[in-house]
Amino acid sequence: MDRAVPVTPAVARMTHEIARTRGIRHVLALLVTLAAPARALADGPPPAAAATPPVSIDSTRPFTVIEHRANEVRGWNVTFPPTYVHTDQWEPVCVAPCSVPLDPNGVYRVGGGGVAPSGPFVLPHVAPLRLHVRAGSGFWHDAGVDTFVAGLATAIAGGVVWGSAPSQMDAHSTAVAGAAIAGAGLALLAIGAVVWLTSGSVVTTDDGRAL
Repeated sequence: MDRAVPVTPAVARMTHEIARTRGIRHVLALLVTLAAPARALADGPPPAAAATPPVSIDSTRPFTVIEHRANEVRGWNVTFPPTYVHTDQWEPVCVAPCSVPLDPNGVYRVGGGGVAPSGPFVLPHVAPLRLHVRAGSGFWHDAGVDTFVAGLATAIAGGVVWGSAPSQMDAHSTAVAGAAIAGAGLALLAIGAVVWLTSGSVVTTDDGRAL
């Protein structure tokens, strides 16, 4: 017949510590098991961004190209004398008529063969968005620019001739000739400016607002 082993206070205290340690380990293991799925969800892939709605674009001329500004450089060159540089890099997006998703924060313009360029514009934040291009003639746009430059140069030349009249033998005739040359230059300048400014392309929305 087995005899009962007496339980001393030291043995009782040791047994209590072992039981408490095992209980803590079980609780920690349970917490780790519960936290694992939450951590897996937190480390998962981010939700997909909402798709950008397409923008519908039409034009009054064929071969109208919508371009996106990919890069812009502005600044002073360290030269003598210093020169200011402004360079834009444009990439084609589509040829109108087209319907494509466009970056709502981008800068765009109209171009293309035989089409006058438009000024840079940004997209209004409305959906659905339809743009209408009233494309100008590239020929008349370039002719206007060339006439404006020629008129400016002629007006400057006429001013120089008129200003030098007092030092000439026939001051009156020289002054009249200079004034005539400057007047012709100013007329060319005005004609070129009108043709240049009225032949550009204009982009509008459905409500007629120009961009």
